[in-house]
Amino acid sequence: IQAQSPGQRVDPELFYHAELKKILLIDGQLPFLQKDTIYNIWTWNGQRWQPIACKQAPPPRYASCAVYDRAHNAIISFSGRSGPDEKIINDTWVWKGGQWAQHVDAHMPARDHHTMCYDESTQETILFGGGRYPRTEGPWATDTWVWKDEHWLQATTEG
Repeated sequence: IQAQSPGQRVDPELFYHAELKKILLIDGQLPFLQKDTIYNIWTWNGQRWQPIACKQAPPPRYASCAVYDRAHNAIISFSGRSGPDEKIINDTWVWKGGQWAQHVDAHMPARDHHTMCYDESTQETILFGGGRYPRTEGPWATDTWVWKDEHWLQATTEG
């Protein structure tokens, strides 16, 4: 008997979901220069992988980022690359109650290879850096954004 597995992939999103008490794996790209992207969600319970079925889902992507937002019991996923042409996609998706919903925010610039985390002390999702697109202001972003009231707000930073 062969166990289920998410299979090989590059640049997926991997994080802990406190409500489910499981690790989640989302998206990725097939390895070895196969430019196909993968969309699916898998959970890891410490012993085995299990797929989660979703009716509506974000486009497949890699080099994106997602995080579990404990205050809203939701997964926030932003941007990344998709398809054989590796197009940057500028979108935010929220997974809540087993359903994905797209949130459009024209103020948030598209990017890839950024990082996100959930801040327990402020109950906010924070995004930092990544590759800028278009690259008119240089290749790498150093900006910080906060997901608040279902929109991205640019954080003011000192120093």
